[in-house]
Amino acid sequence: METDILIPIFGGWAVHLKRSSTFINNLNVGVGVMQIRIPEDMFDDYPDAEGKGWKVDVTGAKLFFDYHFSNPDEGLTVGLYLSYEEMALQRSGSSSTMWQLGEALRVGYVWRPRDGGFYFMPALAFLNSHRVSGTNEVQGEKFDADFTGFQPSINLGYSF
Repeated sequence: METDILIPIFGGWAVHLKRSSTFINNLNVGVGVMQIRIPEDMFDDYPDAEGKGWKVDVTGAKLFFDYHFSNPDEGLTVGLYLSYEEMALQRSGSSSTMWQLGEALRVGYVWRPRDGGFYFMPALAFLNSHRVSGTNEVQGEKFDADFTGFQPSINLGYSF
């Protein structure tokens, strides 16, 4: 069980549940859920939205596949995740909803400060996300949520 500790810094939350695979050694598979309001100072990733009064709430789910080069789940890890997100867009009292898919490749490092279950995993993902349905327009302005770029995370977790 883990969370991305960067998300609460921005007023959101995330929970990931992962399990060792029974079909490939050193592979963990998992699911996650999250919710966040994109802070206005992060709109530089969305240049068409900057300074236009957008409020964007994101609720999503992820599937994780992480391969650990060491056993038990320490050291270098590579993986991918697939995400599905609902984006509630608000601007000047009007709103719309859109859904997007994301695919990401990531690399991280699992560090256990003591023997036991607690661990930290800083990771960097290369993410590609794109709108699949819904409308991204509110009051004649479009919120272009398609994103290709790097996304950092710092996961804190506990293994049972």
